[in-house]
Amino acid sequence: MKKFLWALPLCAALLAMGCPEPAEDPPPEPRTGNSIIAFKVGDAEGAIDQGARTITVELPARQTDFTVSVTVDDGASCVLKQAENNGGVSVYTVTAENGAQKDYTVYAVRSGSSVLVFDAAAGILKQAGPITLSQSAKGEAGVKTADDWDSYLWVLDGREELGSENALTLYAERLGKGRHKLALIVTKNNIPYSSQPITITVTD
Repeated sequence: MKKFLWALPLCAALLAMGCPEPAEDPPPEPRTGNSIIAFKVGDAEGAIDQGARTITVELPARQTDFTVSVTVDDGASCVLKQAENNGGVSVYTVTAENGAQKDYTVYAVRSGSSVLVFDAAAGILKQAGPITLSQSAKGEAGVKTADDWDSYLWVLDGREELGSENALTLYAERLGKGRHKLALIVTKNNIPYSSQPITITVTD
């Protein structure tokens, strides 16, 4: 009986105190993903270069659907930072849940447009390919296209205008060390066309 009588005040005290609230789980860490993992204009799939943060979309000459669809990492958001210019170059910014941002330059390329590189050694024009220049060797390279377009604009890394003629000389010292993208924007009868961007790597 004593044991039972002793237990009653203890039970009453526990009931008066109430049950402790269960500990809440800490909130999850904000996600860090801020990459574009798929990009489409109409039915045209974009080729994504994650290292250079560029996307190239080749559009058929008669394409009429220009609806843009962007897929990003879970939890991230995407906004258009720079609207498409006359050459089909635009910039998108992706923001992760933790606030980290990443910009992607998008090149919309019309089928049939091309850039030709002048091979000084062979004295001929050839289809554009990657270019590597050395700063210490004061490297330079010429790029050129046909002269029957109405206008020309060479654009570096989607923003810096380098020239408005059908030929251009690139200098390693001026470009600076690193990897760059060079695109040519041409017009014919007021219709703009963009080339596939050329990758230019500048070394020490």
